[in-house]
Amino acid sequence: MTNKVDEYRALIVKTMREWRPRIGAASNKRGWDRTFNTQIPSINDVKRARDAVLQDIMLEAKLYGVKLTDVLAEETYISPFEKGSAE
Repeated sequence: MTNKVDEYRALIVKTMREWRPRIGAASNKRGWDRTFNTQIPSINDVKRARDAVLQDIMLEAKLYGVKLTDVLAEETYISPFEKGSAE
């Protein structure tokens, strides 16, 4: 079972790395490309698409009985900007 957990964690990390440059290249506001007559996605649009992919990965893991509850757990993250976190 641990092998499957590691596989799904690696897939999540790979997905995050693939989407990071897309988020960085996206504009703050949604736009319209008149040349190609297509919509230009905003940062939030790209993040929503990334989150949908991550949810699919998590759902697939759940369907196969792999528990990934600690992968994106909030209690493991300590923000450096919260009061009392600086030592």
